[in-house]
Amino acid sequence: MMRSLLRASPLALLLLLILCVAPASAQTVCPVMLTSLNGTVKTYAMCTDLQNQGCTLSWSFLPTGALQGGGILDVAFRTTLTGARGWAAWGINLELARSMVGTNALIAFNATNGTNVLPYKLPSNLRNPSPPLLAASPIDLEVLSSHADIVPTTLETTIYASIRLPANLTTLNQVWNRGPAVAGFSPLIHDQTAATLSAYGTLDVSTGAVTAGTVANEDLKNNHGIVNVVAWGILFPVGIMSTRYIRPFTESIWFYMHVSCQVLGYVLGVIGFGMGIKLQQDSGAIRYKHRNLGVVMFALATLQVLALVLRPKPEHKLRKPWNVYHHSVGYTVLILSIINIFEGFDILMPDKKYKHAYVGVIIALGAIAVVMEIITWAVWIRNRSRSPPERLDAGKTPNGQSTDDLKGPTYDGQL
Repeated sequence: MMRSLLRASPLALLLLLILCVAPASAQTVCPVMLTSLNGTVKTYAMCTDLQNQGCTLSWSFLPTGALQGGGILDVAFRTTLTGARGWAAWGINLELARSMVGTNALIAFNATNGTNVLPYKLPSNLRNPSPPLLAASPIDLEVLSSHADIVPTTLETTIYASIRLPANLTTLNQVWNRGPAVAGFSPLIHDQTAATLSAYGTLDVSTGAVTAGTVANEDLKNNHGIVNVVAWGILFPVGIMSTRYIRPFTESIWFYMHVSCQVLGYVLGVIGFGMGIKLQQDSGAIRYKHRNLGVVMFALATLQVLALVLRPKPEHKLRKPWNVYHHSVGYTVLILSIINIFEGFDILMPDKKYKHAYVGVIIALGAIAVVMEIITWAVWIRNRSRSPPERLDAGKTPNGQSTDDLKGPTYDGQL
């Protein structure tokens, strides 16, 4: 029957072969037998496709007795460099899951002295927007042997290593990655993409069970950025502008607008601050500049909001210095907010369009402020020139604030 089917349809066999071969060809080959460039053949017990960047990991695990320490792990990590000057890395994090920080890594690359594979302990300051050069350093694992092969024509790279694991450790937090270049013997930072940010997982060297990584806390990071941009980068500036530029033309609308923007911005700021604390706890990494600026902003903003109930009466002698203090704190929060938002962009590294969009918002607000400043002064000067001296509010500034008794309208211009 099969003969008659194939005779009747010559394409049947070809279609059958395509269906059988296509799935196999779409998968990354995961070898248990590898031949190094020097001709040495090594066979491993297990192998897994890491499902990221075309990387595979082959390994054998030899348990040892308690008196001898942990077991011996022989590994071969395979990937392809992104360029001739690039690097490839594989490592184990003994402290944190899903984290680059603290990883004990073996990094392979070509240098002037040939192919190198060196140990690096990855510090937290690598997450800084301008990280220092990474230097080779002792790691918290005993590496019994290691070497690397980089095929010049294909840039296929294999890191071979024999590592003594700590006692009773068989489930590993593994981390791997690739980067574009090396400065001397210092690998430079890799791109911030979904593939590079999810290059981690767990590996049970005894059973072969593997879990793949995802971009850690990606939704929380994005929400943290969005909430804080709206709170500190939009609502707070608009609240300040409403006081200065709407007050001369209304008796009370400016006050309600100012309070609404500042209070809503503060509430969102509290939410964003909490998200930041959660992110720090989960990642184990501390972005000191971003964190410290955030703490200062949050403390100053709290003082501003407390002004709703803790401000002197308009006629009180302390009202004038209090107004100076309130203005100063407000503008300080504004400046720190803009600086810290750009710090956040450098850390999160989103698509450039988001950073450009916020730059556009800042430019628009700045342009509006300039136009309103000109209009406010023009109206004040015109009224001053047309009004008899005795009818002038000589002690008033263009934005309606009294420089003498600071009485102003029903609402005095400050919280």
